Amino acid sequence: MMYLSMLRLSRQLALVIRHSLTTILSLTIFTGGIVILLSRIPGWSLFLGLLLIPLGLVLMVFSLDETARKVFVPENFRPARCSLCGKMTYAKEGEKEVVCGICQEKEVDELLKRNGKA
Repeated sequence: MMYLSMLRLSRQLALVIRHSLTTILSLTIFTGGIVILLSRIPGWSLFLGLLLIPLGLVLMVFSLDETARKVFVPENFRPARCSLCGKMTYAKEGEKEVVCGICQEKEVDELLKRNGKA
């Protein structure tokens, strides 16, 4: 049991390190392009600066998109349909009945109204 938690922790640590390195690399390329563009080296500053700035932006978008996907949808969650409204949501592995957050809020509001607290 402890081995599995250590394995999961080391996998998450490797993922964080990988994503932080790609983000730092893309930011470095972007800022390097700006610095080269502002350095006014005859001929080369325009060529290299205008090449590195869009390259850094594209790498930044791809790396942050991948990071956001990994952060917001952890590995132990799966896409599932809400049993009340039918909309797609995420549920933990092994859960049989899934209720989305909106339906949960509606149920809580109905319970509070029935009890006279809202």
